[in-house]
Amino acid sequence: MSAPQTPPRSRALSAVAAGLALAALGLGSWVNSAVPSVRDSVADPFVRTGAIGQSVALRTARVEVLGVDGASVVVTPSGAASHSDSGVWVVVTVRIEGDREPVSLSGVSIESADGRVYAQSRSDVPAACGEAQPHVPWVCPIAVEMPVEAIPGAHVVIPVNGSVRGDAVAEVDLGIDAATAQSWRERSMPLEVPASAPEEAPL
Repeated sequence: MSAPQTPPRSRALSAVAAGLALAALGLGSWVNSAVPSVRDSVADPFVRTGAIGQSVALRTARVEVLGVDGASVVVTPSGAASHSDSGVWVVVTVRIEGDREPVSLSGVSIESADGRVYAQSRSDVPAACGEAQPHVPWVCPIAVEMPVEAIPGAHVVIPVNGSVRGDAVAEVDLGIDAATAQSWRERSMPLEVPASAPEEAPL
């Protein structure tokens, strides 16, 4: 006795169902890869943009870029001269003031217009700022070494306490053009970088 035959219509419906199931699996895989997970979204920093001379409010502090300068040689607070190995020292002067708790300035980086990130790794040049008590502003020079061609259009990224995952960071356009960057590279006199210190109260 031969086995019962599946009607053509049933076979067609089974094929369609299998095709839809495969399509659904493919769509689910694409959605999972295309949409960031909750963990990834929580870890992303909250960016607050600003300009030189503008105070930027973060979660636990306010930061302000007071100015930017550069040279191929800097003189550190210890009096030692430090030559740039790759091009130019970009010195960003930052003011930080805690709101409710002591804060420090570390993990500052400079991002070029094409997305390259430069951070300070040499211990002989200022790259951080000591702990500032609430409502006692500190002024901190941060020196970052960069190739001269990466400087035009760069912006500085300033976290508080070195934290960028899931916290607010300030991004400030440094307003540097190619002519300024080249003039820093050709500067004959070293640039003195002072030590970080509490901001002097106005007289």
